[in-house]
Parts: sequence; C-alpha cells; structure tokens
Amino acid sequence: MNEDFNIEAFLDLRNYADKRTDRRKGSGGTQEFFTPYCLVKRMADKVTEDMWYDPTKTFLEPSCGNGQFVCYIIYKRLMCNVSVIDTMNTVYAVDLMPDNIHELKERVFRLLNLMEVSYDKDTIKKVMDHNFVACDFFKFNFDEWREYTDDELIAIEKEQKRQKYLESKQRREQKKLEENKNKNKLF
Repeated sequence: MNEDFNIEAFLDLRNYADKRTDRRKGSGGTQEFFTPYCLVKRMADKVTEDMWYDPTKTFLEPSCGNGQFVCYIIYKRLMCNVSVIDTMNTVYAVDLMPDNIHELKERVFRLLNLMEVSYDKDTIKKVMDHNFVACDFFKFNFDEWREYTDDELIAIEKEQKRQKYLESKQRREQKKLEENKNKNKLF
C-alpha cells in the first residue's frame, strides 16, 4: 500500500470540472453540494477509532454525490488494515443522479490504484454495482437494499396517513379529557 498517498489532495475540489459544478446552479439546477475535504475530515473524525478498525462495521452514505465521504471511508478503512474486500463489502452509497454513481465507481478504482492496493477488478466492480445505487433515497428500502415498488410506496403512504389520523384523534381525545378535568376542578 502506498503510505505516501495524500487523501486531502485526492478529495480537493478546487479543480473540479466546471461542467459538474455548473449544473447545480440556478432554479433549474440540481442543487448538489460537493463536500470539501475539510468537512469530510471533520465528520469522519467523529467516528470512533474502533469503528474504523472493525471489519464488520457498515457505513452508509445516503446522498453520496460524487463520493467524497465514500472515498474517505474507503481510504480510512484501508489505512486501518481492513482488507479491501471487507472494506468494499461494508460501504454503501445511494444518490439520485446516475452520473454521480458512475463517477463514484471511477473514483474508487482510481483511489485503490493510487493507494496501490491489490484487488480483483471484477470482484470490486460486482460489489460496487450492488452497494452503490442510483435511486431516490426516499423510495429506497434499506432493509432489503432495493427500490420500493409503486404498490409498496402507496401502502406506505396510506399507513403514514392512518398513523397521522390516529395521532390527531388521540390528541383531540386527550385535549377533551384535559378540558373535562379542568371543568370538574371549577365545580
């Protein structure tokens, strides 16, 4: 492994392609925010050391963009001597934009190559194809790692409305009880 690899330089966005940053501007833009290294590092520093070293710990980036956090997570896990296959099998990413997922996969291969990590390209590609998905985060079943079907989304919406109704009904009943209690105190 290349111990001299500089993750900060790898994640530097100053020279990031203008066409990528231009598409997020204005009312018709994607409103994407590509997280600078300093914020990635600050957030990653909140993860305990034992979590980085534990090959069974799972990491999920639900709005991965171009993969700033994902690349840092992979880098950090590899630097903590977690094997490349354990690292890749425990990192998951979702993004709405398919081109972001495509770019993420390219960046991960570039990261592994620059870090001089030994890996089987077909295996890593297969893992990334499974673990890195282009999907609407709010329409994704994380328990089963797949998109919800339209029927499931309709059922979820109905259940949310039912729960909201029941909560509202319970609040009304509670309010009536409080009002009756207060009336009884007056007499």
